[in-house]
Amino acid sequence: MIPHPIAENLRTAFIEGRVDDLHLADASDLGGFVPEKAQCHDNARRWTALHPGSMIIEGWVASGDSIFEKHSVVTNENGELLCITPREPSAHSGSFIRHQPEWSPLPFADLPAQVMHPSIVEAAARAMLGPSFE
Repeated sequence: MIPHPIAENLRTAFIEGRVDDLHLADASDLGGFVPEKAQCHDNARRWTALHPGSMIIEGWVASGDSIFEKHSVVTNENGELLCITPREPSAHSGSFIRHQPEWSPLPFADLPAQVMHPSIVEAAARAMLGPSFE
């Protein structure tokens, strides 16, 4: 995980409430589809190939307002966001921020898997270095 300029946009979106709730797929949602753990982008491509009308939605799962994990989800038949990749419930915040291409000159696929807002780095430095940080 690295500090990254896109994290400023993600943090703003999170603070402003521009997030979507994700539904974690269960067996009834998957209907026999077998997703692979930690392969959300591939799972989404396979899902949309099997489910015409479904779309891949690229974005970020927020862990608070400063840590963001790149993630792909799909839309179900009702247009709702469906997370088809197995995730531990404890690792899932449910807050999904849709990626906006204007946030980075790089394509989504070329962005880091996880980014953090620079405030995390500063807070960690303050905690480690104490008064000498200033």
